[in-house]
Amino acid sequence: MRQNKVKSIWQSGGAVINGWLGIPSSISAENMAQAGWDSLTVDLQHGHVDYQTAVTMLQAVSTTPTIPLARVPWLEPGIIMKMLDAGAYGIICPMINTRKEAEALCSATRPPPLVT
Repeated sequence: MRQNKVKSIWQSGGAVINGWLGIPSSISAENMAQAGWDSLTVDLQHGHVDYQTAVTMLQAVSTTPTIPLARVPWLEPGIIMKMLDAGAYGIICPMINTRKEAEALCSATRPPPLVT
């Protein structure tokens, strides 16, 4: 896995320039990724991007130095984990309004602990 450029920029105190992908097309995702954005977010919450299309869009972004992110439709661990498995380096999740919801989001982005 390559270095997460978003984390590196934030750790150095910089600002990340992020683009938004709402057109369900790997071609448009690849074109945007080649434009030099720091990161691009595949938006599954609004519009017509479904899981299968999102996978091809993440693949297209991953052919460039641009960091692929995903905005999921809601706080549901299954889709969050699937997007991470598909190649998203980070997750944007709408409607997080409480500490309990924030903790659930963080939990969904990490694998369960090993049982020995």
